Amino acid sequence: PTPQNAPARAMTPSSPTSVVTEDNVSKINAEHGQQLGSPEALKQAGNDAVRAGDFKRASHMFTLAIDMIVAESTPKGAGEWFALDAKSDGLLHLLLANRSLMHLNLKDAAAAAEDAEHCCLARPDWAKGHLRLLAALAAGDAPLDERRTACARGVRACPNAAQLLDAQDELDREAGVSN
Repeated sequence: PTPQNAPARAMTPSSPTSVVTEDNVSKINAEHGQQLGSPEALKQAGNDAVRAGDFKRASHMFTLAIDMIVAESTPKGAGEWFALDAKSDGLLHLLLANRSLMHLNLKDAAAAAEDAEHCCLARPDWAKGHLRLLAALAAGDAPLDERRTACARGVRACPNAAQLLDAQDELDREAGVSN
């Protein structure tokens, strides 16, 4: 059971038999998202969880960090996503890309695509965000036309990105379009 005075967003320990000691208190605090006062620290906690193979916890840490940056309301358009990314010194698009990958690992293609789309809005010239979107769309069995449109948008934003150009060639072959 969670204490009544615990923060609403706190995660429960990964093991109900967890014992808090002086040696593991910082790990438990990081796991819960408590005591981590900055998006950068939460990103690091998320990255640590990824290395440990705990994608659910990583997603939670990235969500807490994104929530700190976004604050009260979700950005409504590309300009707002872009401005928030700039205000966060480029941290927002990294967090969105990381959380998108966690959603993919947790088999939630729709959430992965949403985060990847927001990543592309926050940093349109970052090829990795477009690649995350293509991966999420493929995992969600999006129609070929939708994947081709997303890829074309990525190539327009990142015309020298070899991986996007390769993806476009592959999607064109799949569609029976010759180059």
